[in-house]
Amino acid sequence: MTRILALVALVLAALVGCGGDDSAAVGTDSAATIAPASAPMFASIDSDLSSDQWQQLDELLQRFPGRDRLVDELRSSLAGEGVSADEIDEAFGPTVDVVVLDLEDEGAGVFLTKTEDVEALKALLAKGDDDWVTEQLDDGWVGFSDEQSSIDALKAGSGKAALADDEQFDDAMAKLPDQALAKLYVDGEAVAGELGRLGGGASIPQVNGKLIAAAAAVVAEDSGVRLKVYAKGDGSTEAPDVGELLEDVPDGVIAFANFGLGGTADEVEKALESQPGAKESLDMAEAMLGLSLDDLTSLFRDEAVLYVRPGVLIPEVTLVVKTDGAEGKRTVDRLLEAATKLTGGETRSTEVDGLPGTEVSLGPVSIYVVADGDRVIVSTLERGIADYRSDGDKLADDGRYEDALDASGVGGDEDVYLYVDIDETYGLVERLLQLADEPVPSEVDENVEPLRAVVVSGKVDGDETESSIFLSLD
Repeated sequence: MTRILALVALVLAALVGCGGDDSAAVGTDSAATIAPASAPMFASIDSDLSSDQWQQLDELLQRFPGRDRLVDELRSSLAGEGVSADEIDEAFGPTVDVVVLDLEDEGAGVFLTKTEDVEALKALLAKGDDDWVTEQLDDGWVGFSDEQSSIDALKAGSGKAALADDEQFDDAMAKLPDQALAKLYVDGEAVAGELGRLGGGASIPQVNGKLIAAAAAVVAEDSGVRLKVYAKGDGSTEAPDVGELLEDVPDGVIAFANFGLGGTADEVEKALESQPGAKESLDMAEAMLGLSLDDLTSLFRDEAVLYVRPGVLIPEVTLVVKTDGAEGKRTVDRLLEAATKLTGGETRSTEVDGLPGTEVSLGPVSIYVVADGDRVIVSTLERGIADYRSDGDKLADDGRYEDALDASGVGGDEDVYLYVDIDETYGLVERLLQLADEPVPSEVDENVEPLRAVVVSGKVDGDETESSIFLSLD
């Protein structure tokens, strides 16, 4: 992984000064044609510095005052190693692909590129600290690795069946955009097996069952950067329906998370209980909280939305959970009672917006809890509960939120799982730091300014999940 990051740094450092044309990005010519179908992980990095994707990324980076300084530092670092941008351009072909052959063996990986100058590649690799082995392979690909055995294993495996001909790989990669800075494929069963080996049998819980395969792509766009993710599960768990609670969230929200465990709640319990020493730790936690693990997972099984709005002195933080209202409130009350024991706070019965509720005093902050039908509402302000229940202005009609969704391209069939208005959130953090007499350095301030919002959206269709993480810029 460190070598992969080093190659990415080389490409980034060489970005300045390269001309642009209509070169294709990652995915048009893939080393998956010679990679063995048994490979648990495959990645492809766009190393053509004149490609549309790199030019688009450079255009985005130019919006940041710190861009030139960052690139200068990278170029200086490379110059210290005797490496120039021209050498990088000559050494690599349009892409650098990475085939991981065995997750248990850290050295079992091969880099592949279609370079026109093998000697330039060898000369560049010789300037590093590692001893690299290079070899001409089929279809014009050149493989390089720190182990000859890895190249031999790649050749032996591809002679049986190629990764490009694997239906699971093909289906996953087909879900990604054609143009991308980098793409990644993961065999979910292989990765889960390795995690289980390292973590004493832990699995990877997800909304549509155990992970079968996953793919991801990093894409530079006109208004920001997107991480596109596809995951296929075995369909053994049912995904929760989310979005209903979000409809009543008031306007003015600067950040929210919308989530639900669904059938994954059972998988979470199994994963936690499978860890060495977990049972003893869970027993201690249950005794201290007066709640079982099932109580906690049931609270978030259906849907929950957690959001933040600016306040006069402190921000309003509100959590709404869709559950059995009365039972859910008892669970939250017991959690807060445990918190008061640790902090020395106080709990009392009260009325909030016409509903019987609980107020928990935790030093300078109070937390209010009410049950409202099939919902439990928890907020740091009484007004937060009232605004959620009112018929006033809602988030769906908030102009800044609408603009962020438009910029991120959220489709009508997608749910929004996470939203952060970076400008407003940063302003809140900055004010809190000023109150604590901790001013923000000017270089941080100016480089945050171009950031607009983060939107995480997606949809679940049976055993398939498609998600997008989009960082939009002004």
